[in-house]
Amino acid sequence: MKIAILTSLFGSKGNLRSLTEEELGYKSFDLGYFAFVDRVHEAAEGWKQVVGPQYSFDKVYPHRRNHKMYKMLPHLFIPEEYDTYVWLDSCQSLKTNPRQICKEYLRDNDIAVFDHPYRNCAYAEAVVCAQSQIEITKYVQDTIDFLQSDGYPQNNGLYEMSCFIRKNNKVTQELGYRWFELMCRFSSRDQITFPYVLHKLKNELKISILPGYIHHPDGNQFFLKVEEPELIKKY
Repeated sequence: MKIAILTSLFGSKGNLRSLTEEELGYKSFDLGYFAFVDRVHEAAEGWKQVVGPQYSFDKVYPHRRNHKMYKMLPHLFIPEEYDTYVWLDSCQSLKTNPRQICKEYLRDNDIAVFDHPYRNCAYAEAVVCAQSQIEITKYVQDTIDFLQSDGYPQNNGLYEMSCFIRKNNKVTQELGYRWFELMCRFSSRDQITFPYVLHKLKNELKISILPGYIHHPDGNQFFLKVEEPELIKKY
């Protein structure tokens, strides 16, 4: 197993964080850290920084779309020898050796994610995104209309996508392509469309649920939220 730890940061006033001492201790020939960014962060230690293009035409949330290409399609940008990916939002850090996490939760599975602590439905998540004004209402409604037109059921699972792990294989690559297409066509709030893609691949993709939560007081044993970089425009 060769593991790539991935993050991305676009549209920040602040800087990419440095790796913690604990994270640096995990670094070895079989584990690398990659950060996809829109500019070089000189003070950020430990990451291999890759400056990426700003491709989005979205006038309101372009940075959100720009950085999610690497979240959804990492196999296009990471050396082929890495067969396992750990995704961290830029405000998350590791507090457990990722080798242990991947060995336990990806043994017989393709991907491992956290359940959402408060909701179990993509439609309910879409409504919250619209009401909270963290997405353009039309994009949310277009997403809902698409899911309904394809008969996607309510209360079919919802997941926190700030941190997750996956194998680099054919089915997770297909998941990434489908997920990215939906993000480009509809809402960029990826938690809304991820369950739909899982549903479409339910006979091919094996999923494991990680214990605990990310955005919940009880937390989890694997990841820890750190200071969030100040953004030019809120994601």
